[in-house]
Amino acid sequence: MKTLLAFSGGLDSTYVLWKLLNTTDDEITTLTIDFRLSPIIIKDVDVELCGYQEFASRRIVSWLKENVREFKHIEKHAFDMLSDEEESVYFIRRAVPWLNDGHYDRICVGLQYDEMGLDILAKNPGSRRGTVRTRVMNNVFSAAHRGELWVPLDTWREAKPHAVAKLPRELFDLVVTCKQPTIGDNNNIKNCGKCFRCLYVEKIQVMLSQGMSPDEILQWCIDERLKTGVWRGIRQVISGDVEPITENYYERKFKDEDIWTV
Repeated sequence: MKTLLAFSGGLDSTYVLWKLLNTTDDEITTLTIDFRLSPIIIKDVDVELCGYQEFASRRIVSWLKENVREFKHIEKHAFDMLSDEEESVYFIRRAVPWLNDGHYDRICVGLQYDEMGLDILAKNPGSRRGTVRTRVMNNVFSAAHRGELWVPLDTWREAKPHAVAKLPRELFDLVVTCKQPTIGDNNNIKNCGKCFRCLYVEKIQVMLSQGMSPDEILQWCIDERLKTGVWRGIRQVISGDVEPITENYYERKFKDEDIWTV
């Protein structure tokens, strides 16, 4: 199985990569996308954070290759994001041609289980953010003629509490878990300790130290209406104006773009 994984150097994608390397014999390729060159920067993309993620992803890749097993890592620049396009959707759109050409058998994104349809804050189940996100991802993936789109954490029913509990400490220290990180004296990522991401990870660590399991913490998060990710709205979907992506639509809309080479 040839697997392409969207890899940011963050907690979720690092955990997925670590687990895939340890539990499968897949021929794995990780793809880190640098969004700093994109002419369209969506609201939740922090340009400076992209730089820290790039720094972290290279160190994480080196650690995993040395301590787990070999895999391929590639980096690309995003220069053609669509208006309000979510990063995971951009990855799928860009990876579909590689899938169709047979370079990979499946593409994976590191979205968490509770980001894929469990938006308990939504009053109308039909407007759940996770459900909308899933519909958009599948809509974009409909341009694929072969292969699979897989969200491992959704399949495993896991989220950040599992990553915090299971990742080796040395690897965890390399991960970007902060909204405003810096580089520490040990040349690792240093967390601010104040942003919502830092506080959430700290809360998980406290609950783990109190004897709670990752599953129990995840359920607590859902019960307490705590979300573990930031939703980036896609305007066309929110308005209900989504054109199914067929082969003709894909060719018409993206035929002039500079297609990445593998």
